[in-house]
Amino acid sequence: MQTGGYVAITLIAVEIVLVFSLALGKAAMSKGLFAIASAIIVFAAAFFWMNDRITELTISGVGTIKTAATLATQYVEDIKNIKTEVEQQKQEITTAVDTLKREIDAARAETQKS
Repeated sequence: MQTGGYVAITLIAVEIVLVFSLALGKAAMSKGLFAIASAIIVFAAAFFWMNDRITELTISGVGTIKTAATLATQYVEDIKNIKTEVEQQKQEITTAVDTLKREIDAARAETQKS
């Protein structure tokens, strides 16, 4: 499990504590404040639980939260570059092996003439 999953579990645990404290009448907050806090906690828990499935979240009046989408995009580009380099090296090796085979065949032909 990634860090986002642990954060989500922690937020759910906080929500459970809040629900029990409200149910037992020991809550240090009003029901309205509890409802707002609960909505925020549940929303945040869902956001962290989905981790890499959400790339950007905009909350009006608060701002925008961006996840590791930029990093993932960079990794994809790095993989493409590595693949291109490997294909180029493969072509160079194939050319070198073909050249070596021709030289070996020419040397064999030369030794067989003698």
